[in-house]
Amino acid sequence: MSQHEKRLREIGVKLMLLYDAQAAMVWLFSPQRHLGGWVPAALIQQRRTHEVIRLLDQILDGVYL
Repeated sequence: MSQHEKRLREIGVKLMLLYDAQAAMVWLFSPQRHLGGWVPAALIQQRRTHEVIRLLDQILDGVYL
């Protein structure tokens, strides 16, 4: 399994901890202020998964609640 695939799995797990399936899809395809207005799915497509993971970790830690 490649590093990118591992990061995709990590994103999926973190999303499941935070949201139901529908809310996760909305989050993935909506511009996120804490990503500079980027859409997480676009960052993932560009293999910038580390940025998405960092934000999800911050949300899980309660930084942006």
